[in-house]
Amino acid sequence: LKCKMKEHKTIIIQQTQHQQSNDNLIHWQRKRSLTVLTIHSIAQSIMQKRRVNIKTSDQLPVTIQDTQICNNRSSTAAAARAERRANRKNKKNDAVRSLLLFVIFMILLGLILLTDFDYVSHHPIVVSPSAPLSDGVAIENSSSSSSAGIASGSGRKRVVDGGLSMNGSLSKFPSLKYALENSDLVGVYFAASWCSMSTPISNKIEELFSVDSSPLSHRVLSPSAGDGTDEITTRKEFSLVYVSSDENEMEMMDYTRSNWIPVPFDSPDRTNIKQHFRICAQVEMESLGIERRRQEIPSLVIIESATQGILSMGGKDDLLQYGEDVLDHWISQKDLVRTLEE
Repeated sequence: LKCKMKEHKTIIIQQTQHQQSNDNLIHWQRKRSLTVLTIHSIAQSIMQKRRVNIKTSDQLPVTIQDTQICNNRSSTAAAARAERRANRKNKKNDAVRSLLLFVIFMILLGLILLTDFDYVSHHPIVVSPSAPLSDGVAIENSSSSSSAGIASGSGRKRVVDGGLSMNGSLSKFPSLKYALENSDLVGVYFAASWCSMSTPISNKIEELFSVDSSPLSHRVLSPSAGDGTDEITTRKEFSLVYVSSDENEMEMMDYTRSNWIPVPFDSPDRTNIKQHFRICAQVEMESLGIERRRQEIPSLVIIESATQGILSMGGKDDLLQYGEDVLDHWISQKDLVRTLEE
């Protein structure tokens, strides 16, 4: 009985404490609500007094709407400042970018000015030399400087490594005279029997032009007998002049194919033509006085006989690309140039 009474008393005490806690919470919430209402009432009374006091004034009371407007203005000002900072950064980046482009442009301009470009005109400049070519040395006319390797201005001839420029007349080479006078196009072929890279090009030329059964052999000029008795009844469309880099005449003649017009081994033209076009084997550069080659062997240069202008410096590539149609391709190039010039 005592235990039950004690247990009942404990339960009554806990219920009493819980009720007191609930009463305290309710009392605190009521007190808080009353405080909020009091503050709100005081604020309303203050705002009402302000409205009454400044009714005749230009000022207006500060409301929630005014606060929102101020906040919006602050946000707008911050966005404007951020935009101005971004614009300044972009301007700075644009200035750096412009400076880099200017530097790159100046570098490219300097490279262009320092690069030795070999301009090949379709209409050659006929030069009247003051002395004939001899021993592989080109003699300038009186209007040019006497030093080889000096690039002259417009209206003057250029001498490079002891040879005439490619804009000079080809009529000064006797070995080219027969081909120029009796064919529309002349191919000047630079090669050597000891050069392994020359073999496929030479075989391709022989396949297209040299063999009697080849599709283009009837359009190719046959070599001259060399005694001046050759009678050309029909002008041919193409002729091939072979400029050899062989070590001796026997190797050159053994390598020469049918319908090739070889430049005599002992002729000064063999040296002068190499200097003229600046095309030779690497082992010949020192003996020819050529510091920098335009092309190496094998090379095939296509020339129009009427103007002695160069149609193509990449004749060997044309052979591989066009095959049997290569001659028609060169003729169409010639006609296109003539049409553009007219």
